[in-house]
Amino acid sequence: MAEKFYGVKLTDMTGKVYYTEIEVKHGLNHKISVQSHLPIDSKFPIHTRIGRSSYWSGTITGAFENNQDGECEHDYKFGDVNFRINFIEWLHNGLTKTMTLSDELILPVAILGDIGVDIENAISDPKANVSFEWEQCGERINSEVQLNCPDCGQVVVPTTKFCPNCGKAVNSNG
Repeated sequence: MAEKFYGVKLTDMTGKVYYTEIEVKHGLNHKISVQSHLPIDSKFPIHTRIGRSSYWSGTITGAFENNQDGECEHDYKFGDVNFRINFIEWLHNGLTKTMTLSDELILPVAILGDIGVDIENAISDPKANVSFEWEQCGERINSEVQLNCPDCGQVVVPTTKFCPNCGKAVNSNG
């Protein structure tokens, strides 16, 4: 039996992967557009669904520490300032992120506005929690979709047609 996913994993078309399981907190909201109307002489309001919007949004807080220099993603190097700065700038690179919250909830998301860093004394503290908001910007991703290039193993976004590492075709429909 495979190990169940725990934490938050983010990737985009650059092929970079950021993962953490340290001090992770999620705030999830499912949104639709509904207007409430209270007609004259009515005891109760009438609700009208406007459009077809139906998507997830939320917040994530976690200590995204350097786990890329060790042998596995559970080996962390704490207090790596360059890693933290690069992660935050990567979040705001404008590319759609593939966000894994569980084996059953994988979403294409856009990272919104502000990214906060919660530190005690200095950016080089052993742990710094990063907080950001996101919104779903495409259909939920089936966990069985190919997330690695079959030729070189590079992590790819499920909607990617070509691997950013080796250039080979991936996720083709045929």
